[in-house]
Amino acid sequence: MALVVERKDEKTGRLEILSVGRLSKLHGTKEGEFAITIGDQWQNNGLGTELLKMLVQVGRDETLARITAAILADNHEMQHVARKAGFAVHHDPEAREYTAEISL
Repeated sequence: MALVVERKDEKTGRLEILSVGRLSKLHGTKEGEFAITIGDQWQNNGLGTELLKMLVQVGRDETLARITAAILADNHEMQHVARKAGFAVHHDPEAREYTAEISL
């Protein structure tokens, strides 16, 4: 499942993609993994938080038991977004990344 945030430029009428959120069900399990990309100029406007909340609801609707994500250690913004959306965020020093996890 992919969710896309776009806007229409009032002057040109062209559509611009601001952000994309993806929830992938892990084959043979009741678990999913999320990923979110937000254009640089649209960061820190709440798009990531809202997208992640929507992806969590999709996971619930699909009766997933858990959603996870691997987040790079220097991506403090996404770690914050995950926490705001109710995810537990844990550091894995060996992998140099964080793991976000929520049980549904």
